[in-house]
Amino acid sequence: MNKTIILISLTLCLSGCSNSAKIEQLDQNIQALNSKINQLQQDINALRPEIQAAKDEAARANYRIDDRNSPFSPRL
Repeated sequence: MNKTIILISLTLCLSGCSNSAKIEQLDQNIQALNSKINQLQQDINALRPEIQAAKDEAARANYRIDDRNSPFSPRL
């Protein structure tokens, strides 16, 4: 009887330890993923001005093309 109780309590203790280790590993994984997300957000924010500049330049180029193709623009 005592052996059974000791075996059951030992099994419960060991299963609790493995669950704690899994939880700690998952917590580390979550922290690593959050770090990667933060880095990607910083990269995106750093690229926003360049994207806007490219859009502005494309709009200016399209305006020049449209202006050249206008029937009212002077031909050289």
